Amino acid sequence: MTVVQAISAVRSAGSIEAIAGKLTIRIAPARKPELEVALDTLRSNRDQALAIVEQGSTLKGHGVELWSDAMGRLFIVADDEDAELVAMRCHAKRGELWTSKEVTLIARIEDPEARLEIAHFKRTFSGKLASSQRTD
Repeated sequence: MTVVQAISAVRSAGSIEAIAGKLTIRIAPARKPELEVALDTLRSNRDQALAIVEQGSTLKGHGVELWSDAMGRLFIVADDEDAELVAMRCHAKRGELWTSKEVTLIARIEDPEARLEIAHFKRTFSGKLASSQRTD
């Protein structure tokens, strides 16, 4: 079971929130036995689960397909896991898929021509965007 599936299972039986850096789960005691696998998944992947819940990731598990005259078809997804799913379901190449992190990175670039050039390279080479930090 993935973390996203575990979060969905808990939400279907109760609630899960991020409060003060901790996961708070509320479920009826009678439902706890059926959620043991989900709860174990959340315990063993606490940091990932917390990050997803804190983001309030409404995009998680979904993809948004868009059309741009400048860039053609593209999808916005929550993360690499969702990018893989959308790639399989929609026969999309990685260069057409933008994670929320990639959208954030490219949005920081002020020059619109530079953004389009980066998007072109991403599409052409079916690539991913990542931030890079100088080490000197």
